[in-house]
Amino acid sequence: MWCITGGEYMLAECVDILDGLGDVTVVLSAAGEEVAGMYGLLDRIREAAAEVVVEREQGSCAPLIMGLRSYGRVVVAPCTANTVAKIASGIADSLVSNVVSQALKVGVEVIVLPTDAVGEVKGKTAGGKDIEIRCRDVDIRNVERIRGEVRVVYSPGELADAL
Repeated sequence: MWCITGGEYMLAECVDILDGLGDVTVVLSAAGEEVAGMYGLLDRIREAAAEVVVEREQGSCAPLIMGLRSYGRVVVAPCTANTVAKIASGIADSLVSNVVSQALKVGVEVIVLPTDAVGEVKGKTAGGKDIEIRCRDVDIRNVERIRGEVRVVYSPGELADAL
């Protein structure tokens, strides 16, 4: 299972990896669906996925949560600072945070690619302009808080190697 949150940073690279995986259920948070649409990636995601589950249609407690044991792992990539904070605090009030919470409870491996994990990151806006973003200290600390409970990777290359 691959969950996509509303992170713009590394989204296109994550979809590139997803393209080559085959039989994957993709879970889109409401913001993930919105951002993927802004970047023109929704069609690629739908083509790459065996199934797409959208929070807007399913809510935060989709039926797929009951079958999490059937998935080899849960990937959250990209994972926003908001979702990392929820994971770190044990909050399960959205589809993706609920999937992660339940996966951890039933022993399914969770791999997270956080968008806000190092001091500064460089990315592109939906319009293609370069942008630099300074990650907040609290966001970096939250990434450290989830290490150990989930597998944290720091780049699309490291994510591809983990799969």
